[in-house]
Amino acid sequence: MEEKYFFNFLLGVIDGDGYISGEDYLTVGIVNSNLKFLKYVQESLSKYDIKTHIHAEDKWKYRLTAVGENADALLSKLYKSAPVYLRRKYVIYKQYTINTGLAN
Repeated sequence: MEEKYFFNFLLGVIDGDGYISGEDYLTVGIVNSNLKFLKYVQESLSKYDIKTHIHAEDKWKYRLTAVGENADALLSKLYKSAPVYLRRKYVIYKQYTINTGLAN
């Protein structure tokens, strides 16, 4: 995949198979059965200094997460110029930035 499309692609993945939580701290996660895919995402994000963690939930399910400043950096990149996104997930992020004073 061309790098210029990576964040648009990843936003679609998060809208479909991921989650955004802003309860106690900002978290972005993707749950998937394909460890190789999650490692690709992790390596791609590391190029932007976005740190993530992958852990196995069971034999067939893995979770990639970005937390705190890394989640904020990821979501900032995802929504920066996104023409289409799932509004209910964006609202969680936007409300978190307002509540914590991170909003622009």
